[in-house]
Amino acid sequence: MQRLRNQFENYDPGFSSDLRNLMSSKFDNGQLFPPYVPFVGNKFSEGGLMLYSTAQNISFTGGIREMYQGNPNKLVDRLYYDFKMNTKYPSGSFSFHNVQVEPFKRGVTAALAGLALYIRNGLKIPLDEVHHYVAVTNFYKYSLNQGQKDIHPEGGLAWNLKGEYYQATRELVELELRHLKPAFILTFKGDMCELLGEIQDQLGFGLQRINDPSWIL
Repeated sequence: MQRLRNQFENYDPGFSSDLRNLMSSKFDNGQLFPPYVPFVGNKFSEGGLMLYSTAQNISFTGGIREMYQGNPNKLVDRLYYDFKMNTKYPSGSFSFHNVQVEPFKRGVTAALAGLALYIRNGLKIPLDEVHHYVAVTNFYKYSLNQGQKDIHPEGGLAWNLKGEYYQATRELVELELRHLKPAFILTFKGDMCELLGEIQDQLGFGLQRINDPSWIL
């Protein structure tokens, strides 16, 4: 994973100032937070399942952004830390509730992952152990916000800004997929699923579209 960490930390998306102004995942000086590598359980080689959610919502005024600014050396690995960025996987007290991807930490996609592992691999994994067998992340690595309102990457950006945002997204997603080589991916329907479909044959993973469970979270 260290190579992927280095690639993410040194990645320059080359975003325009108009797009940067909409990004909340940045320091007060305007420097962007580095994109974060996926959370990868220590038994991922047995499960081979990767789950993509949409994006991490960070407001300009929320406590999450301030906490991230205070922990710059942990940002590329931030999915490995609990909410307060104190406990790091694989600490014994680290559970799936600590993986900071909302549908997973709430148990919705974690339960779906357990079912998929049973159907595809014949693995009977208790819910509180599923995170060891999977990789989890968000498809879009940079948070967008306009005032007090989050911007959904697929519906809230002008076409020209969406183009450069999607280009960086695709580059980062391809980097992590080439490194992790998942056997199977669960992802929400929408543009991100279409982008994964474009590289599915090239990288050789299975792909299952699921409904976004945000309405029940």
